[in-house]
Order: sequence, then C-alpha cells, then structure tokens
Amino acid sequence: MSMASSSSDEDARYVPSPIKKHKMGKAISEEVRIRIVNMYKTIIMNEPSISVRQIRKQISETLGVGERSIQTIITTYKETNTVAAPKQTRKKKSFRDVFNEFSKNAVRRHVHTIWFRREIPTVDKIHQAVSADDSLPSISRTNLFHLLKDLDFRYSKRSRNSAMTEKIEIVVWRRIYLENIQKYREKVRHIYFLDETWVNAGDCTSKTWVDTTVRSHRDAFLKGLSTGAVNPSGKGKRLIVLHIGSEDGFLPGGLLCFESKKNTSDYHDEMNGNT
Repeated sequence: MSMASSSSDEDARYVPSPIKKHKMGKAISEEVRIRIVNMYKTIIMNEPSISVRQIRKQISETLGVGERSIQTIITTYKETNTVAAPKQTRKKKSFRDVFNEFSKNAVRRHVHTIWFRREIPTVDKIHQAVSADDSLPSISRTNLFHLLKDLDFRYSKRSRNSAMTEKIEIVVWRRIYLENIQKYREKVRHIYFLDETWVNAGDCTSKTWVDTTVRSHRDAFLKGLSTGAVNPSGKGKRLIVLHIGSEDGFLPGGLLCFESKKNTSDYHDEMNGNT
C-alpha cells in the first residue's frame, strides 16, 4: 500500500504544466519563430509521410502558437530559407507630440485674432487660419477640436456676464451705482428701474469658443490676447423696447416700443432725450 501511494505521489509531482497560448495580435518573437522552424524540420525528418496539417497541429499544441501563424512562418522559411524577424510596428505620432508649446501658443493667437476682427471663431475658421500658417504642423479638423480643448478653450453658451473682463471704469461706475442704491433703500424710497432692449429680425449663434485661460481684461492685455467674442448689441432691422417698473410691477403707460430707423450695429445710436 505504501509503495502504491508513493508511486501515485510521484506521478502527480511530474504532471506537465499546461501550454501557455500565444496572445492573439502580439508579434511572435524571433526565438519562437526559430523553434517553430526547428520543430518542423525535426518532425519532417522523423516522419516524412506526415501531412502538413498534422505538423501545424502538433507544433501549435506544443508551443501554443496559432496554426495560421505557423503556416505563414513555415511558408516564409521555405521561400527565403531564413527565419524572418517580426516587423517592428512604428508608433504613429499624435498631434499632441507634434504641437509643442510654441505651436500651441500660435494656435491660441490665431483664435484671438479672429476675436480681434470681431468675428465668431468657429472650428472651420480656426482650422483655415492654422492650415494657412506655414510655421505650424498640419492638423485635421477633428484633432484641432481636441487641441482647442487641451488649450483650455471651451465651447459654451454665449453670456453677457463679462465682469471678469470689464474695464476699470465700468467696474467703478457699477460700484457707484450700488452705493447709491443702498442709500435709497436705507431711506425706504420707492425705486423705479428703467431699461431698454431690442428684438432682432435675425439671430446669432448662442454658443462660441471661450479661452478660459484669460482671467481679466488686464491679463488679456498683458498677454496680447483678446477678451473673447464681443456680445452683439443688435444687427439689421429691429424693434427697440423701453419700459419702467418697480417692485410693484411695470408702470402703466411706461412702455415705449418702436422700429429702429438707423441701419447701425448699435441700437443705442437712437437712444436720446427725445426717446
């Protein structure tokens, strides 16, 4: 009984480990290719009548390489009498590798140049400007979109909240206004608000590219950049609407609405004392 037990333990000890299969898509090393060719030669020498299909199957089970790959390696060896090394796949450079800091800064300035012309920068306009610049690498429209994202540009809804990029005098006027309003409220005075707006015959895009790296008007000035797209004050034919109201609502008879007569880009040209 003890001898049988010892024999079974010995058999279990020498059980061969399973063959590790070659990972699909991974290049077969030159060492493995040589082993495949050597096994092919050995099998042919020992069993001349064996079929090619059986050879492929036997080598595949031994080395864990696919039969199709084995057939390709053997065929290449028969034709060239050499074992070809695996081709080194050349990694294609990404646009992020091609565009250095200088090139990225040039792209940023192209965007701000469009803003300086008081135009809305679109991907097509930016791509046209970048493509026309011989000092910059070529880039596709799709990759340019991703590059703008990398440069902290955001395609967002247009907003008239430009407090971060306003001039100093505008900020001062606002502070004076807030101080006066606070005084009137302390005196419990009834405050009326007068404002005007316009209704355009047409419309403009509600979203545009925004450079989030520009923090203030001074920051843009020091960098030689713009503060972004200028908010349109009006264009083409329009209606001008004025009204006055308070916390109690609009003042009866306070509505003034008329069609613009002047063909100017700013409806404020028609705002005067008579209006």
